[in-house]
Amino acid sequence: MKHLPASFNAVCRAVLFAIATCLAVLTAHATTWTWDGGGGANKNWTTTANWSPNGTPLSGDTLVFADAWGKTTNNLATDTIFTLRLTSGGNDIYGNRIKLNGLYTYNTEPPPVHGGTNLINLDLILNADVLHENTANECLINGDVNLNTHTLTLSNYYNCNSYYSGQITNTGNIVKRGTEDVYFTGTQANTYTGTTTVREGALRLGKKYVNGKGNTVGNTSIPGALIIGDNTGTNSYTTASGAYDGGGATVILDFGNQFDAITTTIYRDGWFDLNGYNDTIGSLVLSNGAVSTLTGTLTLNSNLTVAAGSTNAFIAGELS
Repeated sequence: MKHLPASFNAVCRAVLFAIATCLAVLTAHATTWTWDGGGGANKNWTTTANWSPNGTPLSGDTLVFADAWGKTTNNLATDTIFTLRLTSGGNDIYGNRIKLNGLYTYNTEPPPVHGGTNLINLDLILNADVLHENTANECLINGDVNLNTHTLTLSNYYNCNSYYSGQITNTGNIVKRGTEDVYFTGTQANTYTGTTTVREGALRLGKKYVNGKGNTVGNTSIPGALIIGDNTGTNSYTTASGAYDGGGATVILDFGNQFDAITTTIYRDGWFDLNGYNDTIGSLVLSNGAVSTLTGTLTLNSNLTVAAGSTNAFIAGELS
């Protein structure tokens, strides 16, 4: 057996040590920066006096806004990686797109939190699977969101709703958790290719725009497969009048024409409420789930399937 020369082994050890050192530096540099507005009227993120400690945030850092600071502007390089923590209401964030590791809009005190609504008016691109947890008043995400092959989990509690009015794009999944509502609004159609799963609370769909004839028409909120419920909650059902009872995972229309031709699967704790609007989907699979249309009509472009053993599957209203 031949042995490698000592000089070669020494070089290998040196290379491994250099790699380990670089990794340690990259890990160690991540810093939490808290906005304190020390720059006065200058609200730019590159102004070192606006942060505590004074300095310039770097990619991979966490940015904290712990008071109602109003409008601030990200004029750092586009797609710098950050985690955002807004622990107060009353923040209005503008500027260059952020590559997002996490988004937390919350407070340790029961809402309503002082400062009012938080506004995210810049575009976001996911850098990893991201949780947006909102427990601090309403939060409006007005910029576009690029899923970038990742999963965005939307979690809302304590009467704190979130509104996504920009366009959600690229490949990736969306999961809705938490007892409060998430709204998909705005004028531009969502185009992301992935599955939307509602496990708790309500996802409300109301994208719409005014066409060339001056008519207000719906636009796509859910372009891919939709799953309502996960079989962990109680049975949902509707009465003959369309009233809902039980369950815990809901999709509610606030305007029609919110879907592309997709498969919608509803489990025992799921409810699909057209809320009096008309819409069209691909196929519908009921596994003890419920559908109500009130005065609206749900049109299927494919099959209706009732899963074996579904003794509590329920449709109240018009199906065509």
